[in-house]
Amino acid sequence: MRRDFLPYCLPSIGPGEKQEVLSVLDSGWLTAGAVTARFEERLKDYTGAGHVVALSSCTAALHLSLLGLGIGPGDEVAVPGFTFCSTVNVVVHCGAKPVFVDIDPSTYTLDHDDLEKKLTAGTKAVIAVHYAGYPCDMEKIVSLARDAGAAVIEDAAHALGAQYGDAMIGSIGDATCFSFYPTKTITTGEGGALCTNADELAEKTRLLSLHGMTRDAWERYTSSNTWEYKVATPGFKYNMTDIEAAMGVRQLDRIEEFLSAREKLWNAYLSELDGIDEVIAPPLPRKGRHARHLFPALLREGTRVARDEVLARMKEEKIGTSVHFYPVHMQPFYRSLCPGTSLPVTEDVYDRIFSLPLYPKMTDRDVKDAAGALKRSLKSRV
Repeated sequence: MRRDFLPYCLPSIGPGEKQEVLSVLDSGWLTAGAVTARFEERLKDYTGAGHVVALSSCTAALHLSLLGLGIGPGDEVAVPGFTFCSTVNVVVHCGAKPVFVDIDPSTYTLDHDDLEKKLTAGTKAVIAVHYAGYPCDMEKIVSLARDAGAAVIEDAAHALGAQYGDAMIGSIGDATCFSFYPTKTITTGEGGALCTNADELAEKTRLLSLHGMTRDAWERYTSSNTWEYKVATPGFKYNMTDIEAAMGVRQLDRIEEFLSAREKLWNAYLSELDGIDEVIAPPLPRKGRHARHLFPALLREGTRVARDEVLARMKEEKIGTSVHFYPVHMQPFYRSLCPGTSLPVTEDVYDRIFSLPLYPKMTDRDVKDAAGALKRSLKSRV
């Protein structure tokens, strides 16, 4: 057994990030300004998106993408139940109705057949979640959505650096939403971004992200401008700060390093878990690149030790784990809002899936320790 606890996840913050943040603190300008604009440009170059708006969270990006696309009361939004609650909460915040879609058991992303069945004349958007960094089949999803007259929003909280074919995630749908939470591929502490190729959506997002004001503080407080502003619409306080963006600029410098480290650790897990019949390793896409944000392992049906017992035993062995996700349609609020919703594949996968530690700071020894603890945890106890 390990002497120290292996956390489920830790961010990788280096001296460059610290130096960049201190530079912002010394500058006298802390909120959204020149550094945030620089981060947006860097992210635009990396993803190939036409526009990037840096925001306070991925949740904010999802919310503003729906509002910017005109989603409101009476509209339906198709969304997987196998996701974090924020993906669906924002639909309700807009007054729209979430329509839960099941997942493909081999990819854990949207099931195309179930999506097609649930698209109606009232469907105004489809939210595709790139689960664990696995890129959804965007060609099929976009085709189904377009035929239904619906927009496509990508929840890419897990998928910075992923590719669908040769296209970077961030350059495909009507809007793509990224997260820079501490557990994500890169972090700004808290933060997110909306990527889009649509000029109008980018303009609406920027307007709504700062109270609906026609000019932001950076523009008003520089020496060449005046204090005056106008409120064009009741907006929100969803902007990123220069402190956060400073971290993001440096983290983007390191993203390929991070992705390479994740791939190495992923392959080490595959090697360590080879031959454990009770565990199904996570899939890789047939085309494109997996961002490898999570390493979700699935217990085979009939495994004698239940998932929660396995995780409890691993914790005893000082290995951190998590579960992604508790299906949203099973949460109390959504059971009441959408009674009778049944997603058989999602519910089955949820009972058996769990996430092993995976982050660049880990070592090969950490992987061996996690895999060894898993092997021992799967053994029945007399």
